[in-house]
Amino acid sequence: MNYRVSKNFQEERSVNQKGNCVMCLIVFSGLIFISVLYLVQTNALIAKSFELRSVQKSLEEQKEANQRISVSLTQIQSLSNLEAMANDFNLVPIEKVQYLKGSSGFFAVSR
Repeated sequence: MNYRVSKNFQEERSVNQKGNCVMCLIVFSGLIFISVLYLVQTNALIAKSFELRSVQKSLEEQKEANQRISVSLTQIQSLSNLEAMANDFNLVPIEKVQYLKGSSGFFAVSR
């Protein structure tokens, strides 16, 4: 028994194979596109992570500098330091203070 394949059947088979080939190319292209997109997103995430780490380090440095300045300011404004600075400028303490009532408020007069 010999079977003969019709021309229509061979053409349908050829078209079917072309469709499968096109489908494989589309799926493969989609996978490549998704892979490239994944790599781009991962790279952007890593770059932002490094930037965030850099900004956090800068923030910590600024906090430490702020703390040092605050301690320095407290030392400068301390009462003993202010008294020493007053003596350096030959300032004398006020002993008797008399307040006068004026039209725009109070005035202090030293005697």
